[in-house]
Amino acid sequence: MFEIISEEDVIREILWQFSALNPNASPIFADDWKIKSGVMISSLSFRAFAALMTVYESIFRSLTKFKRFASFVEQKSATAEHPPKMFRTYGQGLSQIILHVEKDVGTIERSLRKVNHLTLEEDRQPCTTLIQLGRQLQSCKDIIAMVDRIHHLSIVSTEIGTNSSDEWFSSIRLMHCLAMNLSLQSQPIQFGILLFLFCKCLHAFLDEINLALNTLVWNEDQFLFVR
Repeated sequence: MFEIISEEDVIREILWQFSALNPNASPIFADDWKIKSGVMISSLSFRAFAALMTVYESIFRSLTKFKRFASFVEQKSATAEHPPKMFRTYGQGLSQIILHVEKDVGTIERSLRKVNHLTLEEDRQPCTTLIQLGRQLQSCKDIIAMVDRIHHLSIVSTEIGTNSSDEWFSSIRLMHCLAMNLSLQSQPIQFGILLFLFCKCLHAFLDEINLALNTLVWNEDQFLFVR
């Protein structure tokens, strides 16, 4: 049994989920961010609709992962088992990237409301189909995919909050991955995102070293260097 919903309602749900990230009450997404069985739109076959929605499943999983990581390191920072400062600043950087994406998505949402009120600016293309939405969200999709790739290669969840030198090896792996991607990136927006994350991590790393040099006190289990 299929439930037919309008393409505009699907677009609104996608845009809303960028900030809400809550599939529980969604008419389209299941708990694992897959499309609910039986949901389709009249303008596309179920297979074509599911194929277009696959990218958003991946996006929302990535954003959920980023938010959970940022929240986790923030909570750990208030305990005795606080993670290295680099993880904390990296988590803050992820939160700021999410805000950047939400700002771009908000622009599309506002343009959609203007379409309904026939007040859309001439230089702004209306977003009334999933294909148009995909085009307008391309920059956001590229940013999220790039950060997710770096996060996957750099961050091992079992190393966070273990109060061991593994955290610092993971920190160095994160900086190395950011530096390598910086040297290969040619897209200006993505380069800027990478540079932003790299500078935040580098600042945190140098700050930890400066603190150790000034105080001559550090926890060797949580620091890259030993006496």
